[in-house]
Amino acid sequence: MIDHLSTLPVNGERKFDGGDRYIQDAFPSAEPPPAGSVEVFEKWAPTVLNRERPAVWQWATPGSRLASVKIGAGSVVLAGAPPGAGKTALAGQISLDAMREPGQEDLRILNANVEMPPAALLDRHLARVSGVGYGYIQDRTYDESARPRIAAAIEELRCVMPRIEFLRPPFTLENLSERAVNFGADLVIVDYAQRFDHEKRSSDQRSQTNRVMDACRRLADDGRGVLVIAALNRSGYGPDATISAFRESSEMEYGCDSAWLLIRDGDSSAVTLRCVKNRHGRLEDVQVLFDGSRQQFDDDPAEFSWMPE
Repeated sequence: MIDHLSTLPVNGERKFDGGDRYIQDAFPSAEPPPAGSVEVFEKWAPTVLNRERPAVWQWATPGSRLASVKIGAGSVVLAGAPPGAGKTALAGQISLDAMREPGQEDLRILNANVEMPPAALLDRHLARVSGVGYGYIQDRTYDESARPRIAAAIEELRCVMPRIEFLRPPFTLENLSERAVNFGADLVIVDYAQRFDHEKRSSDQRSQTNRVMDACRRLADDGRGVLVIAALNRSGYGPDATISAFRESSEMEYGCDSAWLLIRDGDSSAVTLRCVKNRHGRLEDVQVLFDGSRQQFDDDPAEFSWMPE
């Protein structure tokens, strides 16, 4: 796998040259030498002594069970679900709410969605921010009385648009890496992993998935957070699903820091967020509710019923 990030020049627009380098002003960039162990150690030690915590972006209200899904700089988070379970909605909620959180006004997002055009994703954001039903916004059949709420929500979204980029075709790992770096993205949404291509695409799906996860890991190692949406095997759609539910599960498992499954019973609003891998914490099931009309996940009050008053 080509290390597209390590060959990037320091300044200026980066362009992939089709080989193993990026070019700037038509001149290939030199490949830097790998960091030695002493250099790595001297960079690491001050972060411990100065109590420099890795950045974890807040996107849910403190105390919310949704906050169990943590994502920050240097992490690769994997989320999978059957079609229609809300995985793209979850990615949208995480990214937009993180951008709107006080103190995170500089957070920049690259949304690399293969299946939905930017306008469709914006419809979903608008439904969440305005509270007007997604179907009414999608079909433009909302009542005139909803116009002030929609107009106010559009203005709110307009304020964050300079910090969002929607990846345009081609949906390749080269284009993904190039745009993430050039846009200065802090968080990259890959939706979804199995649809991303590579100039040296392998006919072996496992090998191809490994390339995708390797590219996501390199983006994370360069200081970005990466949220990867992935397809599941049909046999993994049930309530007892484990990490093996991911297609090419071993490649997915090794490449991520944490992995979550969205388990939903039919059209029920109840969704279980099941953590099936967590390098830095515990495995747990989180019960939430999904409102498809608003494209929003909320806490399930039943989750807090045991808490003392």
